[in-house]
Amino acid sequence: MLRALLVSAFAASSVLVSSLALGQQYPSRPVSVVVPFAPGASGDAETRLYSQKLSQALGQPFVLDFKAGAGGTLGYRHVAKAAPDGHTLLGLSGSFTTLAALKDDLPYDPLKEFAHISLMSKRTTVIAAYPGTPFNNIQEYIAYTRACANPGKVNAGTPGVASIPHLSTAWFHSLVNTKVTFVHYKGTSLTLADIVAGRIDVFFGTALAAYGH
Repeated sequence: MLRALLVSAFAASSVLVSSLALGQQYPSRPVSVVVPFAPGASGDAETRLYSQKLSQALGQPFVLDFKAGAGGTLGYRHVAKAAPDGHTLLGLSGSFTTLAALKDDLPYDPLKEFAHISLMSKRTTVIAAYPGTPFNNIQEYIAYTRACANPGKVNAGTPGVASIPHLSTAWFHSLVNTKVTFVHYKGTSLTLADIVAGRIDVFFGTALAAYGH
């Protein structure tokens, strides 16, 4: 379960494996590669790299299709309902697993409507803060959040409910017995834009996403 939460991977609608086994020419046309988050996130960079290599290897365009929203649910639903012919792929993240564990009303079946293709990466979570905040390291951050007269005064941005950054943030603050106010976005790039502008205070996310800042 833990490994599933920490990885991103390629998946497709569930008939992809069986259709390839029949020896059909693949791909026979351009392939849509759905990214369930906004452009600029680490999932964008990884999926883009893999798509470029697949295009070179298989001779057909693998085109990114961004469908952000609801912690990845909109993109996952789109792929689940797509024609199961292997021409709609999904670059999924840990939220695919967490959503399945936390919600019982998903508009797709995470076990029956997808076929796993390949592991793409394992990720490291980092904590980033707006430079204008009164803390410069993790010890100062914990002390500040504990000392706040108004619990939850610190605004913590996440790329969506039930995403790995959301759960990482909640888990961390439960360990150190502090509270923050969650501000949920449609993707990591939108979260980072607001932390750079000073509209939120901290961000828990992947090192790849935060590295450029």
